[in-house]
Amino acid sequence: MREIVVMAGAAVVSWLAATALFGTLFTGVGVEILAGMIGPLLAASVTWVLAERTYSLNPERLTPLMITAFACKLVFFGAYVTVALKVLSLRPVPFMLSFTFYFIALYLIEALYLRRLFLGSSRLLTPTMAVQEHVQEQIATAAHEKFNAGKVIIEHVSNSRLQHPLVHLPKVLGIDFSITKHVLMLWLIAATVFIVVTWVVRRYLRQDRLIPSGFMNALEAVVEFVRDGIVQPNVGRKWVDTWTPLILTFFVFILCANAIGLIPVFEVVGLFDRFVLHTGEDSLVKQLLHGGTTATANFNVTAALATITFGAIIVAGSRAHGFFKHWKNLVPPGLAWPLYILLIPIEVLGMFVKPFALTMRLAANMVGGHIAILAILSFVFLFAELFGRGAGVGVGLVVSVPLAVGISALEIIVILVQAYVFTLLSAVFIGMAINVHH
Repeated sequence: MREIVVMAGAAVVSWLAATALFGTLFTGVGVEILAGMIGPLLAASVTWVLAERTYSLNPERLTPLMITAFACKLVFFGAYVTVALKVLSLRPVPFMLSFTFYFIALYLIEALYLRRLFLGSSRLLTPTMAVQEHVQEQIATAAHEKFNAGKVIIEHVSNSRLQHPLVHLPKVLGIDFSITKHVLMLWLIAATVFIVVTWVVRRYLRQDRLIPSGFMNALEAVVEFVRDGIVQPNVGRKWVDTWTPLILTFFVFILCANAIGLIPVFEVVGLFDRFVLHTGEDSLVKQLLHGGTTATANFNVTAALATITFGAIIVAGSRAHGFFKHWKNLVPPGLAWPLYILLIPIEVLGMFVKPFALTMRLAANMVGGHIAILAILSFVFLFAELFGRGAGVGVGLVVSVPLAVGISALEIIVILVQAYVFTLLSAVFIGMAINVHH
């Protein structure tokens, strides 16, 4: 508790000084500065208590704890800033100045305390001799085991192991229908989108005056954007109502599947299990911690979505021109017959290149961002292994954490862009089958 008291005391002193300093620039800034201080102070205090307790019981669990705490703090700070600015209507300039200053200062203090913890100089820890011997054994064992960045990265972005799925199901015609983590994520996303959209639309239709507001207003804006900005320019007015439901489903599903990959859902569950539930190694909770949460980073998932687009292209062309006419439209009429020997294989190959491009683009972009973040965070452990824990902490503060935060912010743009690109290209390919131009 000494470290928490020190951090709280330093925060109070700096709050008084900052209030006096900024009072000459802004009137009544005490509330904004105090609000900017409370969030980082609360996060740093909770992190320190968890880190101290984990290190005293099982030092091997400290690294996963700090990674999980980092992810949780990103979510917490995002929600905290949103509530402060949107709900409490605090002035953004003094609040963000205070929040940024305390975030950096407390993060440095937290790093210094962790360094003391690693070096064993903290007077707060008074473990028994049995715990000390256990710690020494763990350190000696860890000295012979090198950090495998590739293994850790693949573990966090790939699907859960097929040999150990979440739920075992019998094979049907040689196909294993066991439920893996990405299958579970697909079900969760589909169920969530269906329930939320159905509930919002039905509540809207029960109103006396059909005036959208809140979430329904945002949903209507998305529907109009997809219909008027993506589908209609490509398929035309005649077929816009036919293909808008499919393209809109693509957009919403891919957007939600991309976005949930940035939310540390199962990491929070693992943290709760670590300190509250204490389940066994073979429990469902432990199995949920293995593998990534971004289903659209799985090439099987994106291939299935692209296959739907492939079928929609054939259906759209057949409905617009007839089945046989659609296939005749693959090549332009009136050419010399030797050219058809060259063009027909190229056009048939192009039919399969389109869904292949959709498959690779979406999955590669989604898995690439997560690999980049994990690779940058791996610098901390690689430098700690090579040059000591002090070097690892320094690289984390100066390089890894700022870059990881920046790439995470960039990933927010990527999830929107990739959902838009997949739906746009699907609409373009369907429109090319309907509006044939050679």
